[in-house]
Amino acid sequence: MARFRSPRRILPALLILAALRAAAPSFAQTPAPVSGIVTNASGQALEGATVSSGTGSRPDTTTSGTDGRFQLANSTNVLHAALDGYQPITLLINPPVRDLRIQLQPIALSSLTGVLVVPVCAPIPHNDRSVDRLGAGDLGLQFTVPRKGWDLRQLGQGDLHEYVLTPRHSHAQLTLWFGANAVQLTPSDRFFLESSSFAQRAVVIAGPGPSAPVRSIGIDSSGTFADGGLWRHLATTGSEATYDHATPSDAVLFDGIIGSLCIAPGA
Repeated sequence: MARFRSPRRILPALLILAALRAAAPSFAQTPAPVSGIVTNASGQALEGATVSSGTGSRPDTTTSGTDGRFQLANSTNVLHAALDGYQPITLLINPPVRDLRIQLQPIALSSLTGVLVVPVCAPIPHNDRSVDRLGAGDLGLQFTVPRKGWDLRQLGQGDLHEYVLTPRHSHAQLTLWFGANAVQLTPSDRFFLESSSFAQRAVVIAGPGPSAPVRSIGIDSSGTFADGGLWRHLATTGSEATYDHATPSDAVLFDGIIGSLCIAPGA
């Protein structure tokens, strides 16, 4: 059945982060205060960094001050920090925590290293009946999906469009969401807490020329659960793609669809 979400602010930052955990520590489950400072690689305070914790309709969010200081009253075990022009970071913590130091690394925009660049959609040839392009109409972000080998269900209501794709050989599912209220920038805390490893990178649109700046539109998160199941959560402005506990073979199929992400001309 359809899922409804309250709007969540998209953090305007590029993200290129890989975080590994050798073993799952024991985390407290009760939200508690967290305070600290956000700095750059040289230790200089960064003003205006967004620090948030929790997912859903009511995350605890604040912004670092001129001295780089921040304070959250109700942080969970997963903390996100981002600032435009820097690599955002996701931290696993055990609140309450005082004087937490969050160091953000600048992003080398010219090389686009470690980011997912979204191209402009090329037209599908009129005689090509093998694929469909899913999205919210002819505008915004879209995915190309093979017509054969999948069971496709379309759900949603109002401005929320939901597509559930299931390979006919398995029960794994890839879910695509489109609409103003469809986006949750990062997955729920459990994805990070239950993972043996996870990685994140920015989703960007390149400028018109080689020296033009890129524009960040979202975050691509993925990881491996302790039981070996694979997950991925790609969220951009107005769209989201996610799968949970997929096998390696199913993940390859799902990643192929996610990798077809493109943006309609003029969007």
